[in-house]
Formats: sequence, structure tokens, C-alpha cells
Amino acid sequence: MQKLLVTLLLLLGMNLTAQSNLFALSQTKFQKLPSKKPLGIEQHHQGTLPDTLGVGSDTLRTQIEAEVNRQKATVFPQRIKEALQVVLEIQGAVQALQKHQIAVARDSLIRAQRKLQTLLSRYPDVKFIPIDANVEVINLAAGPDTIKAARKLVKELIAQGKLQAARKLLDNLVSEIRVTTTYLPMVTFPEAVQKALQLIQQKQVAKARQVLEEALATLEILEYAIPLPVIIAESLVSEAAAIADSSADLAIRMLQNARRQLEIARLLGYSMDNNQYQHLLTQIDHLQTELRKGHQTKTPFQKLKKDIREFKESFKRSGKRAKK
Repeated sequence: MQKLLVTLLLLLGMNLTAQSNLFALSQTKFQKLPSKKPLGIEQHHQGTLPDTLGVGSDTLRTQIEAEVNRQKATVFPQRIKEALQVVLEIQGAVQALQKHQIAVARDSLIRAQRKLQTLLSRYPDVKFIPIDANVEVINLAAGPDTIKAARKLVKELIAQGKLQAARKLLDNLVSEIRVTTTYLPMVTFPEAVQKALQLIQQKQVAKARQVLEEALATLEILEYAIPLPVIIAESLVSEAAAIADSSADLAIRMLQNARRQLEIARLLGYSMDNNQYQHLLTQIDHLQTELRKGHQTKTPFQKLKKDIREFKESFKRSGKRAKK
């Protein structure tokens, strides 16, 4: 059992290297000031993209980068600079109170209060204002057989009560573009800043700091993930459609590999609705049959491309609040 666990961890984690995260807002109580470097730097855990899919790894990487850029274009322009500055000022006030620099803390809170008043006048009906967005790419270099073995072993480990060993395996069963957006709640922050200023005036420094830390803990973090295997499958289908008339055999091979990628996404648990996968797999099977018969495939390819694109977008709509 132990040998199998180590083997699977090596297989699942192969070629995964993490680059440094240049900017990351803390998801707890912001006890440390964040870096003032530009927002939204992607973290890449890059596995090896296969060259055996019928299309080169460079093409796939280009498609993945294009998807990353699409997601960045969606979430990054939403960020409001003044809202981030409010958070930085409040963090600065907390740090100053820790050092008993009361005047510095008061000045930071006054600046935060002014920025909040500006935001309230500019966005009177907005309850949550985005302050940061981060796009992370996690690529899993593992095929269906390895994933199936890992799933089986996870069940066995859980049954044996070895939850931490199971968690290590589950942590590797991820292949996605993950988008995380942090929001400033306008309902709680203005009141918290005002209350903290009053407490400082009353020389209740510890209580003022507690109020600010509690406010920072109310930042909303929303997260969604788009499975990389689905993105790769979409790319393979598009490439197959482009060459269907001139090279049917290669198009069939690409479709078969797209099918395999969808199976990987399903095995990794991206969407529990098997009907969605089956709908796409049935279309792929039909297209392969039509290509073998030499039939026209323009219309079924258009439908498949549309359906797989909508399937991909459905993951964005199913985003959820991340843990702090």
C-alpha cells in the first residue's frame, strides 16, 4: 500500500513546479501587508503537455494561454484601485496599532475613511467591490489509468482512516485554470473604520485593533475553475474541424484524443452531471463515424464546438465562495 501511494504521488506530481506568487492577498486576518507589486500575477504549476494528441504541445499551450488571457480580460478590469487602497490602509493601521503607533494608525484610518466615502458616492448600490483577481494554472500530467488508480486508492485510504494520506493524493488530482477574485464588502467596512477611530479616541487600542481585524476577515473571496482537459478537448475539436476535409484520419485521431481528455475531466470530478459528458462523447463518436464514411461534417462540427464551449463556460457560472 505504501509503495503504491508513493508511486502514484510521483506520477501525479511529475514535472509540477511552482513559480513564486508575486502578489497574494492574505485570506485570513491580513496580519502582514501585501506586496505592492502589480496585481493578478499567475501562479503556474506546469506539467508537461503531451505531444501525442495529434496536435503539438506548443499549439495546446497557446490555446491555454489564450484562455488564461480571456479570463484575465473578464476579471482584471473589474478591480477598483481605491478599494484595494482601503484594505492597505486598514492593514497599515493594524500594523501601527501592534507597534503602539497610535497617530500613524489614526492617519491611516482617516485616509481609508475618505476613500470609502468616495467609493460610496461613486457606487451607492454596490455591496461588494472587487479589489484583486488572480489566475492560476495547474496542469496535471497523468492519464485516465493513473487517475483511476488514485481514485481507488483514495477510497481505500479513507476506509482505513488514513485521511491525511488520502488528502495528499486528492491535492494532486487537479488540472485547471483557477480564477480567484477578492471583494471588499461595503456594508461592514465604513462602520468598522468609524468605530475603530472612536475606540482609538477613547484610548481603547486593543478593541480598535480587534474591530479592524474582524473587518478584514469579512473580505469575500469567490473562486471558479475551468478544467484544463476540457480546454484541451475544445482545442482538439477545433483543430480536427479545420483539417477534416483534407486529412480525415488525423481528424479522427484528434477527436479520439478529445474524447480521452473529456474522460480525464470526468474522472477528476469536474461536474458530476454525467449527461453533459455523455452528450459530448456521443457527438464525437458520431463525427468519427461520419469522417470514416467520407461524409460532410461541417454542421456536426459546428454543433460540437458550440456545445463544448458552452460546457466550458458552465464551470465559470458555477463558481463558489472560497475558504478563507
